[in-house]
Amino acid sequence: MNESNTAEGESEEEFTNTEEVNGGTENTSSSLKHTVILYIKKCVFLCIGLVIMSFGVGLSIKAMLGTSPISSIPTVLFNITGLSVGTTTIIFNTILVLLQIALLRKRFKPFQLLQIPVCVVFGLLCDVVLSCLSSVAPTQYQAQWLICIAGILLVAIGVSFEVAANLSLLQAKGSRLRSARFCQKSNSDI
Repeated sequence: MNESNTAEGESEEEFTNTEEVNGGTENTSSSLKHTVILYIKKCVFLCIGLVIMSFGVGLSIKAMLGTSPISSIPTVLFNITGLSVGTTTIIFNTILVLLQIALLRKRFKPFQLLQIPVCVVFGLLCDVVLSCLSSVAPTQYQAQWLICIAGILLVAIGVSFEVAANLSLLQAKGSRLRSARFCQKSNSDI
């Protein structure tokens, strides 16, 4: 998947140019129905990805061998402040969205604000998952590694679902794509 076709550009354009996509041959209600069904499917795919990713983050934290990059700063903030991992995830990612607005200014599209509700859902899911995994406490090093590997795999699968949904990226992934645009570099250079 080409990362330059992010949710902000493609999905927003797809939503606003429904008649152009259909070549004007279908009536508006039929094309609107098709667009709504498409977005519902994308939202379901995104939610599945967020659930899978939150289980990956939870397992990474429970393994006690470090955590995934997506939750490293929120986990450190959790350890410092005592706020939940989900709450620190929401706060940190919202700050990143605000930084995006400051950096991009006029180039920041209102559609990109959808990152905030996605971050809130992800943060809440992280708290629910950590609550569900409260009894997971590996004591042997091998068990810690197995749980850590499972966490890494789940985060990777969840990110794949999120990117494939092509709706709204979690802030950490969205930042990289927008940084590339801001610096006028390719995504692989950032």
